[in-house]
Amino acid sequence: MGWADILGQIAFAVVFALAMGAFARFSRREPVIDDGAAVLRHGPAAAVVGWGSMVIGALFAAGVVWAEDPWFAGAVLVTSALFVAGGVWLIATYRREVVRLSPDGVEGRSTWQRGPTMLAWGEIEQIRFSPSTAYLTLDGSGGRRVRISASLEGGGRVAGLLARHTPSRESAEAIAAFLSYRDAKGLSRAVR
Repeated sequence: MGWADILGQIAFAVVFALAMGAFARFSRREPVIDDGAAVLRHGPAAAVVGWGSMVIGALFAAGVVWAEDPWFAGAVLVTSALFVAGGVWLIATYRREVVRLSPDGVEGRSTWQRGPTMLAWGEIEQIRFSPSTAYLTLDGSGGRRVRISASLEGGGRVAGLLARHTPSRESAEAIAAFLSYRDAKGLSRAVR
C-alpha cells in the first residue's frame, strides 16, 4: 500500500466523520415551541442512514455473483434483503412520521398510517412510555392514539407541554421515563 492509498483513506475517514457529525448536529436541533405550536419530525440522519443501508444491501446482492456455495449465496441474499428493508423503513419514517402541536391539542401520523390522528388536550386519557420501542403513546377516547418517537426533533420540549396539559401522576411518570430515555441516548442535547 502506497502513500497515496493511505492519504486517500485518511481523507475519506475525515470527510466521513465531518459529514456524520454535521448530520448528527443538525438532527439534534429542537424546534421552538411557541404557545404550544410546533411540528416535530425526524432529523436528516434517519434518511442518510436509510439510503446508506439500501446501498449496502445492493452491494451485498451484487456479491451473490461471486458466491460459489448455494448456502452462502442464500445467506447473502437474506442479508441484502434485511439491509434494503431497514433502509426503506428508515426513509419512510423520515418522510411520513410527524407530530404537530397546537394550542388545541396534538396531531400525529405514524410511518404506515394513512391520515393523522388528532387528540385535543382534554381527550388524552392516558400517557405511557415504552423503552423497548422508544415511543411515548398518548391514548385518547375511542381507541385513538398518537405516538411520539424519542428521536423526533423537539421531543424533549413536547414533554413539558404534555406535563402542563395532563397533570396526572401516571402521566408524569411516563413523561419522566421518556425524558430519561432521551438523556441516556444523547437525544436531548440541543446544539445551536
